[in-house]
Amino acid sequence: AASCASRNRQPVPSGYVLMSAYRNQNADLWQKYSLCRTAIAEECARPCKEVIHEVRDVTTSRRDLETDLDPSVNEWYLFH
Repeated sequence: AASCASRNRQPVPSGYVLMSAYRNQNADLWQKYSLCRTAIAEECARPCKEVIHEVRDVTTSRRDLETDLDPSVNEWYLFH
């Protein structure tokens, strides 16, 4: 509640340290995503106005995420 938030004010964190993570993967859903990603890549390969893409590297506690990001489809890692 608002009263609790007012009473226990804390500064907004400026960063986080990941202590552990679990991998949760759905092979069927990944297959559907992969097909959509390919379709988007093909659509994005068609001529259009210039769009600037900035791809940023993600540091991941020295683990390989198995696939590279595809900047042509504006792909990003999502950690939650």
